[in-house]
Amino acid sequence: MISFKLIKKHILLMMLFFLVAGGAGLSAFAESPEEKAVREAKVKEFERKENIEVKKLQYQQQKLEKTQTVINSRNRQLSHSRKKLKNLNYKINSIAYEQKNLSKKLRSRIRKLYMGEKITLLSLLLEAKDINGLLDSVYYQQKQANKDAVLIEELKQKSAHLKSLRSSISKEHRNINYTLKRIKREKRKLVDTIYTTEQIIERLRTDKEAYMQAENELAKQSNVISGNIRKHQSNKNKKGVVLSKKFMKPVAGRISSYYGYRTHPIFRSRSFHSGIDIAGRNWAPIRASNAGKVIYSGWHGGYGKVVIIDHGKYKRSKKYAPKNTSTLYAHLAKTSVKVGQIVKKGTIVGYEGSTGYSTGPHLHFEVRINGKTTNPVSYIK
Repeated sequence: MISFKLIKKHILLMMLFFLVAGGAGLSAFAESPEEKAVREAKVKEFERKENIEVKKLQYQQQKLEKTQTVINSRNRQLSHSRKKLKNLNYKINSIAYEQKNLSKKLRSRIRKLYMGEKITLLSLLLEAKDINGLLDSVYYQQKQANKDAVLIEELKQKSAHLKSLRSSISKEHRNINYTLKRIKREKRKLVDTIYTTEQIIERLRTDKEAYMQAENELAKQSNVISGNIRKHQSNKNKKGVVLSKKFMKPVAGRISSYYGYRTHPIFRSRSFHSGIDIAGRNWAPIRASNAGKVIYSGWHGGYGKVVIIDHGKYKRSKKYAPKNTSTLYAHLAKTSVKVGQIVKKGTIVGYEGSTGYSTGPHLHFEVRINGKTTNPVSYIK
C-alpha cells in the first residue's frame, strides 16, 4: 500500500505542476500539443488514483461492517460461555456440599458401628432377640454405610466430570476472548486505515477535475437508479401498503443542501443536486417517508449504502393525477430492510452515515416520480 506521505508528496508536486504549467501558459505562449498531451495524461493519472482510493474506501467500509458483525457474534458467544461457567460452578458447589454432608454421615455411621459411641456391640446384643437379629442389625448398618460410600463415589465421579467440562469451557472462553481481542485490534487498524483513505480522498477532491468527476459519477448513478426504479415499479399499489396523505421528513435535522443546481464554494462550478441533504446526527435512525415496498437495499456506487422504496400510485393533491412515486435514502451507515419488504410510514430503514461520495455524515433524500427526481421539499412540508 502506498504511504500517505508519498501520496501527499505526489499531490503537492502535481499541484505545483499545474500552477507552473498554468502560469507559463498565461505569461508566455499557448501550450503545445505535446504539453497538452502530458497535462491530460497527468489529469487522467490523478483521476485514476482517486478512483483507486474511493474503491479502497468502499471495500474498507464493507470490511469494517463485517468485522463488527464478527465482534458482535463473538461477544454473544462470550456471554453464553460466561453463563455456562456460572451454571457449572453452581452445580459443582452443590455437589461438593452434598458430598461433604454424606461423608460426614458416613464417618458418623462408621464410628457408631465400630467405635460404639451410641450403637455398641453390647447394646446390639441386648436389643437383639436372637443371634439372627444381631447379625441383621450389623448387616444393615454395614449395608447403609456401603450405600453412602457408593453414593459418595458417584458424586466424586460427577464432580470430576463437571470439573473436566468446566476446564473445557474455560479453555473455550479463553479462546473466544483471545479471538475477540485480536479482531478488535484488526478493527482499530481498519478504522485508522479508513481515516487515512478518507483524508487522501478529501485532498484529492480539492482538485476541480476530481470534483467534477465525482459529480458526473453521481449523475450517472442517478440515471441508472431511474432505470432500475422504472423496471421494478408497479402501476398498482402494493398489497398491504397503506399510503398516508403526507410524506414525513426521514430524519430530524436542518436541510444543508437543497434540490436543484448548486455552486461549488471553492471552484464556483455549477452542478445539479438530485435531492436534499439533511444534516442529522451520525447514526441517527432513518425512517420511511411513507408506506411502500423496498425495491433496493445495498451499495450503489457514489451513493454509498442506499434504500429505495416504491410507494406505488400517489396522488399529491386533487389537482394532480396519481403517479408512480418512490423515495431514495443514500449515504447510510447501515441498512435495516430487505428487498421485497413492506414498510409502514416511520419504519426504520437504516442509519445516517457517510458512505460513498460524502464529505461527512448526512442523509441524501430523493423523491422520484416515474423514476425521475423531483423536489422532495414539496412532499415533506
